Amino acid sequence: MLMTPSEQSPAPSPSSTPTPQSLGLVCLTPSLGGLELNLIRLAQWLGAQAVEVFFFAQPGSPSYLKAQQFGLRVFPLTKRRKYMDWKAARTLRNFCLQHQIQNLICSDNQDLDLILWTKALTRQQLMKTFYLQQMLVGVNKRDLAHTLKYRWLDHWLAPLDWLKVQALERTRIAESKVISCPLGVDTERFSSLALTRSEARAEMNLPQELFLFGLVGRTDPGKGIHTLIEAFNEVAAQEPEVGLVVVSAFPKEGGEHWDYAQKIHRMREESPHRDRIFFRPFTDQVEKAFRSLDGFVMASLCETVGMVTIEAMLSRIPVIGANSAGTPELLDFGRAGLLFEVENPIDLAQKMSLLKRQHENNMNNSSEDELGSMIHRAFERAQTNYSAKKMCDIIRSQML
Repeated sequence: MLMTPSEQSPAPSPSSTPTPQSLGLVCLTPSLGGLELNLIRLAQWLGAQAVEVFFFAQPGSPSYLKAQQFGLRVFPLTKRRKYMDWKAARTLRNFCLQHQIQNLICSDNQDLDLILWTKALTRQQLMKTFYLQQMLVGVNKRDLAHTLKYRWLDHWLAPLDWLKVQALERTRIAESKVISCPLGVDTERFSSLALTRSEARAEMNLPQELFLFGLVGRTDPGKGIHTLIEAFNEVAAQEPEVGLVVVSAFPKEGGEHWDYAQKIHRMREESPHRDRIFFRPFTDQVEKAFRSLDGFVMASLCETVGMVTIEAMLSRIPVIGANSAGTPELLDFGRAGLLFEVENPIDLAQKMSLLKRQHENNMNNSSEDELGSMIHRAFERAQTNYSAKKMCDIIRSQML
């Protein structure tokens, strides 16, 4: 069990603090998804703000290779055990002391265990540890072992209010350590794209004449693609001018979620409106996909923080989101987007039809432009609350 830090240890003198600030980002997961990409982007942004960044990843892992592609300084760190990997902690400790790394940050629970052991092994106070929450707390962690371990954590960064409440209810971490900090987005990338909707559709080989709903996300049962296709079939039966676009990194045969990918492909082929359902591969130029849409659907069953929801808001397209997890808060509980009951294709279809009608009213110069007002509120909310600059400013303000 970890020893708790001495509350009597003197604070470091200002002269002992190297310049510039230094930060190690630990990302030892074997996959490459939103969690890992968020850490890689954070490393990029902080590196552009006079922070000396060190990125640690499993050698040869997708995160390691992607971080190299982003131009980061990537250092191999092998973790052999989920928890209490003292060998990896000693390796990281020695590296931090050698390179005067003052701050460590991670987003995965298993990596959190590692950075807390690393700090414990340093036996000194010239290091801060940060946990950037991107996942649910899950089971109750108010037991003695977790409580003692979390005393080595300096800051728990909660992206949304509901996650902050969850952290305080399910752990015994001191409330003063839990800080509201958004998962940031490069707002300019989405809000100032010099590409018209017509041009975006031409580049993605999409029809110009249809009102296109869309979803951007992994091919994963939790993303609710099946619910969206069911809802679209309901809408398309009444609305001949609507279409559906699914932008996803479809797995290769035998890969993760291959069975689910086969399922949604069958749903498309069996749909009487299959000629209006378009599957497109995921692209790093995702802002182009958003620009091609008339409406975005976040259909996930339980999305902690939907980055694509924020990106759609910044792209000035209306959002329909599942009324679960972090999506209602992102959409200001229905004021910055429409909400539907999770896994209820009938309710989703009704919201899609409502959005289509609002669009038609807008096109007919209706005096009550509900859709335009909602889009504007969503854009302003995303710009103000979820920018990369705000995220970096908060983290830097807490770093040594």
